[in-house]
Amino acid sequence: MFKAIDPTTGVGYAVKAVAKEGSEAQVVARECCIMRQLNHPNILRLHTTLEDGHTWYLVTELCVGGELFGRLREMGTFTEAQALVVMRQILSAVRHMHSRSVAHCDLKPENFLLKTDGPVEGNTVKLIDFGLSQVCRGKGVLEGVMGNPYYVAPQVLSGCYDIACDMWSCGALLYLMLVGYPPFFGETYAEVLAKVRVGWYEFHESDWRHISNAAKTLVTCLLTTDVEKRYTARQAVNSQWVRGRLSLYNLIDSLS
Repeated sequence: MFKAIDPTTGVGYAVKAVAKEGSEAQVVARECCIMRQLNHPNILRLHTTLEDGHTWYLVTELCVGGELFGRLREMGTFTEAQALVVMRQILSAVRHMHSRSVAHCDLKPENFLLKTDGPVEGNTVKLIDFGLSQVCRGKGVLEGVMGNPYYVAPQVLSGCYDIACDMWSCGALLYLMLVGYPPFFGETYAEVLAKVRVGWYEFHESDWRHISNAAKTLVTCLLTTDVEKRYTARQAVNSQWVRGRLSLYNLIDSLS
């Protein structure tokens, strides 16, 4: 990955070079195809692709704020207000994706970039890396792909899933942002996955006592093993925590 400047406009872009030969080339071709179907302010924009005899070059918008994971590791946790700023952008991107029958299948903090190096509160979040993404036009039609153990949904482990797997990952992301550690953890990946399969996690009082019930409710509605009861992206965007807190913070801003 390197930075390039358009000499006519001075605009900077990120450029990813991929060899035309090898297994990665097929993955990148599919990734580009999916990215061209998406057009959303919280999804990294693919501007164009270029090529020479041996290499493809993917030209995307430039983000200089680093990964969401790095910012979270630096800060430890986000405040509830900061988590809201990030989460509503994530949910908006996922809602757009799902409206086009695209399942990302690998939502994790490493796959979100911050547009600038400024504070979280005023930043724009960009979803990246569609290498595991699939087009999903039905229930339980995807198989054979597994994401990060800390964010993967139980249905993915069973080998039969759909776009609802992304909503489970959103729940794990929200939990992580609010308290600084994932809802499912263990000494080994096997221990983590055993908890994921049954959906066993806790709201530890010492860490959650200052977090609103509305936030806990949204986490619970996302980390639901029953796919039929798990919140969709539309339901999550319209949840009490997202809509209620957003209205509250807008009111506070208008009075300050």
